Amino acid sequence: LFTEAATGREMNAVDAENAKNQQADVWRLMQLKKSLARPSHPYHNFGTGNLETLKVMPEKAEINLRERLLKFHADHYSSNLMRLVVLGKESLDDLQGMAVELFTPVPNKDTAAPSFEPNPYEQLGIRLSVVPVKDSRTVELTFGCQVECTDEGIEKVDEVVGAIYAYLGMLKRQGPQEWVFNESRDIALMNFRFKSKSRPINYTVSCATSMQHFPPHCTLSGGSLFYKYDPADLFYKYAPAEVTAALEKLTPSNMLLTVASRTFEGLTTSEEQWYKTNYSVAPLAAPLAASWSSLLATSPPPADAASQAMAMPLPNDFVATDFSLKAISPETTAAAPSPPEPPAAALSALSLASSDDADGDGSAAVGAKLVLSDEVMDVWYKHFGRFAKPKANVMCEVATPAAYESPESMVLTNLFSQMCKEELNEFAYSAGYSHKLSRLLDQVASTVASPVLEESMFERLKDRLMKSYKNFAFSQPYQHAMFNESSVVETPRWSYPDRIAALGPLTAQHLKDFSNDTLLARAKFKVFVHGNSTASEAVGMAQTFLQTIARPALPARVVALPCAATTLHASKGPNPEDRNSAVEMVFQVGPEAGPGYALCACLRLLMHLVSEPCFDDLRTKQQLGYLVFSGMMKHGDGSVLSARFIVQSESKGPEYLDGRVEAFLGTFREFLATELDPETFATNVLAVVEKLVEKDKNLNEETDYLWSRVLDGSYDYDRRAKEAQAVQKLDQATVLAFFDRHLGLHSSERRKLSVQVFGSGQPMPGEKVVPEDTAAAVADGPGATGGDGSTAAAAAAEKEEAAKEEGGEDQVTAAAAAAEPLAPAPVVPGEVIVVESPPEFQRTRPLYPFRTHPPLQPTATGDQVPALAVLPSQQPEVKVAVAAAKL
Repeated sequence: LFTEAATGREMNAVDAENAKNQQADVWRLMQLKKSLARPSHPYHNFGTGNLETLKVMPEKAEINLRERLLKFHADHYSSNLMRLVVLGKESLDDLQGMAVELFTPVPNKDTAAPSFEPNPYEQLGIRLSVVPVKDSRTVELTFGCQVECTDEGIEKVDEVVGAIYAYLGMLKRQGPQEWVFNESRDIALMNFRFKSKSRPINYTVSCATSMQHFPPHCTLSGGSLFYKYDPADLFYKYAPAEVTAALEKLTPSNMLLTVASRTFEGLTTSEEQWYKTNYSVAPLAAPLAASWSSLLATSPPPADAASQAMAMPLPNDFVATDFSLKAISPETTAAAPSPPEPPAAALSALSLASSDDADGDGSAAVGAKLVLSDEVMDVWYKHFGRFAKPKANVMCEVATPAAYESPESMVLTNLFSQMCKEELNEFAYSAGYSHKLSRLLDQVASTVASPVLEESMFERLKDRLMKSYKNFAFSQPYQHAMFNESSVVETPRWSYPDRIAALGPLTAQHLKDFSNDTLLARAKFKVFVHGNSTASEAVGMAQTFLQTIARPALPARVVALPCAATTLHASKGPNPEDRNSAVEMVFQVGPEAGPGYALCACLRLLMHLVSEPCFDDLRTKQQLGYLVFSGMMKHGDGSVLSARFIVQSESKGPEYLDGRVEAFLGTFREFLATELDPETFATNVLAVVEKLVEKDKNLNEETDYLWSRVLDGSYDYDRRAKEAQAVQKLDQATVLAFFDRHLGLHSSERRKLSVQVFGSGQPMPGEKVVPEDTAAAVADGPGATGGDGSTAAAAAAEKEEAAKEEGGEDQVTAAAAAAEPLAPAPVVPGEVIVVESPPEFQRTRPLYPFRTHPPLQPTATGDQVPALAVLPSQQPEVKVAVAAAKL
């Protein structure tokens, strides 16, 4: 692991990751706070690292980084510092045997665990004023309190902080409340008792982490329950003295106050070393700190209006107390159709989630059942099955063309969604269990039916939405590439400038008119109730028109890209400070054909085969950048398939990255045709099948899967099993033919889209830029425009010569490996169609049709399903909240 070559590659990977994060406020602010710590404290150090700290500075100091790495490993790799969790289907004895065999060789050096002083700062009671990259305005106190401010709020930071201390003062005066502890304890115990299964990798990591902090008998519960532990009865006890002691520490003198706003631009006095963040730091003014401290006084209580207005929240009225499970009606299970035949051969030992009745109620094969359907609403229902817990999820969607028919309607829908969620925040946080769910939905429905739509709230949320639209300009280049890709391929797609222009003139009255008269016109509801409920309860809950999500009545249409051509969309990254460039390459395969999912299965297997060598070649070996991705994607209603590649790089331009992906595809094609042996191919087939038939771990995962089948209109709940069967039938010749047809360089059916985002250091096509170093114009291969300052051969020669000077066979070998010449970027045949305006391009291209499905009829159940009242769309009192609800 610690060879010279591997060490060098990892240094480059760290540098690439750091370059990716240079314009990310979360990283910039974190490092800024670290830089203010005492230089002697480890927290002060650069948290990420780059080539400057890992290569240049050590070399100047004559430090051998690899030797330091080996010494760090030797000092700290000791079994007494480790905790091991082994999870598997085998018996405990077998698992223990594996652990003993594999981990006994780990040496125990009795190494002391490193320890550091908890407080890394020499001085607190200071204010840090920061200029962020994005247009954000936040006030943050070190003890976990953060406030998102309006323009007015950022001008009155002292009052905002004063309100926080007024609330803390109220808590101190009232003292710890035992009912708060009891409620929190009961919720924690309830969540622990009915905890759902998680992914094995997540669960083992959680347990191993818990073992570092809790005694063995608390490994599973220590991170779930809280407050002072009492070994006498294995329960947590109410400890008001400790709560009071903690409150006493929340003072201005113990605070680092961080205020971030772009209004500080040009007014700061310092620049952070690694991210170049502009900031100022100063002690809190004594009179100001004293005024805040006075708000914490317990006697006499402050007389200011802010302190008088503070009050604790009311007890949570939605905490569940009834955890009984509801039985499913026998008539419902009788309606389940026969499952498909399981795959043979290598799949015979696998258990397909849809072909065995894992739920024990006959529901695995049919998934959700349509229990009611009319011109207003479709209601789908599924019992909890094998997830026997007193929980329920309720999902609801209202499909209305008004939600996305223009930039203005999209923005109004978004505002309506945000305002409804704002009003629901006060009580919706406590949802989760089936008991009291109907009461919660009643509350949601009444709030949604008559939202307040206050002028002040509208202006605040409009300001927040406007900033989020404008801040998209500061997103990562690969995110711009992905958005631009969807803008080219899918229609309609409203650009961020369109949204900003539409939002500007809107008023609260516009929103009221839209919600009253337009939003529900021609609407159709889909509701899915999954978990501890009955079919009749599902329909009853649907009638409340609970919190929903508005979206177009039809999904976006998908543009058919031209064959035997490259469609190119190039743009300059909107952030002039971001040197990163990105390319997203999409090879359109086309719509799924027939019920067997053969096309999707072949694409899925191909991209599984591509994934590891693509990452290894482009990221590990070529070191193009930290972010390298490949995979399959679906457009529109999910039926149009594509292969996708994304690369982001600070040092290389998008054209060069496009060429390297093309070169990789050429070498991968040779691997697929001549080097991939049948045994390896079969192993990959089995891996894809096992992933497809892996059972959902909990109710939420199953809800998400079933709900996606309802939303895409396929209602094919056995899709994963059918696709697994299709994958199992594939052979190498079929996959190679598929590659040649859809990704092959000279295929007449190749439909390629290259979306390129140019960073600040890379010229756009046709842009005349004289490089600082004339060598920068030399490309690494035919047609490449990387601009890295040397040819590949020259760079390789320099590396090998440097390795010889340092001496050592490992170094020379590593340099020789790195010097292996790159495969030249191929000349891509066919026309290059440049897309300047996605809407104009879309008007010249045919669109793929939506998938079609046979009509469905409601399934008979043993419950008495109440008739559903038809609500005319013109009824103004019926509103719809615009946010997905998983309750």
